[in-house]
Amino acid sequence: MRHKDPELMNRIKQYISEYYLENAGAMPTITQIANPLEAVLKIAEKRREVAA
Repeated sequence: MRHKDPELMNRIKQYISEYYLENAGAMPTITQIANPLEAVLKIAEKRREVAA
């Protein structure tokens, strides 16, 4: 079973909160969330590969 990276989850929550406040209560789409976090996801993937 895969575990969720707490750091990544916190970054996602932070991005959603900021987006919500900046866009009059609108929620971001999955794509809008994923695009800024792409670099974070790549780093997490590399960490998993190194740990394996």
